[in-house]
Amino acid sequence: MTIPLVERIYPSDPSDLVPSITPDNEPYWSGLSRGELLVQGCVDCKRLRFPMMPVCPKCGSTESDWQPLSGKGQVFSWVRYQRSFLQEFADLMPYVVITAELDKGVRIVGRLIDKDVTPEIGAPVWMMRELWPNGRHVPVFSLKEKT
Repeated sequence: MTIPLVERIYPSDPSDLVPSITPDNEPYWSGLSRGELLVQGCVDCKRLRFPMMPVCPKCGSTESDWQPLSGKGQVFSWVRYQRSFLQEFADLMPYVVITAELDKGVRIVGRLIDKDVTPEIGAPVWMMRELWPNGRHVPVFSLKEKT
């Protein structure tokens, strides 16, 4: 399943907010740019982990592989920003940021692109990706399935 792309014109470049690419996270960022959601999994205990890290927090193994996820999940928690702390997001005010619990238990934080909604804990969400000015894709979510 391809993770849909949504576009947005940014009033200023938020690129310094995106983490640097490292050997531990490069497959995740490359996957997003291709429309795939890949998360790191432990080869030994099979636990999926996000964010990426060089050692499994459950068993201590340094062996990992990358597992594809669909991007489907549910709202685990959320917060509505009423005031802009960064000019890059001032035009969105107010906006909601959620923690989504995706299939297989992985939790990812991202902006909810649906305007003027109050999400409910447990509501279904679908991950999408937003292209930023530096060419990187970042996760965003919607309460409506997009194809």
